[in-house]
Amino acid sequence: LLCAYFRLKEGFSFLFCPSLIHKISVVIKSCSETCGTNEQYNECGSACEPSCKNPKPEMCTMQCVVGCQCKSGFFRDDSGQCVAKCSSTEPSLPPCSQVKCPKGTKCLFRCQPDRVKRDYRGTKTCATMKCPPGTKCEQETINCFVAPCPQPDPRCV
Repeated sequence: LLCAYFRLKEGFSFLFCPSLIHKISVVIKSCSETCGTNEQYNECGSACEPSCKNPKPEMCTMQCVVGCQCKSGFFRDDSGQCVAKCSSTEPSLPPCSQVKCPKGTKCLFRCQPDRVKRDYRGTKTCATMKCPPGTKCEQETINCFVAPCPQPDPRCV
């Protein structure tokens, strides 16, 4: 006797046996997964759910994960909750537009697009660095993949 077990999106499961096709089909189990706030139940969700630590997973195995996952646009935080915006405990640096560099110099703090930048906590910044005449202060680009990523010291170019 060959039978197949099916689970429907609506939360119902049933057993189907082709050899008993003319007999009645019976729902053998009714199950409803209760998900938390901003979560949804997925029969075949991603194995690499976006999180605050890794908001844009790039490498992921191709497999289905059954269960509750964060809805689109939400991220799993360290406490396991799905949040729209991840909180940061690190102080943020002012943007370069608010940093005063010596005349003829320019401050650049940046990471490649779509990468996470860590706040720079070093003692040297373009605001504190004195560059020789004819040069400017520049913060090098760094490829940041997962926070926290290091930030190089500024240099005069």
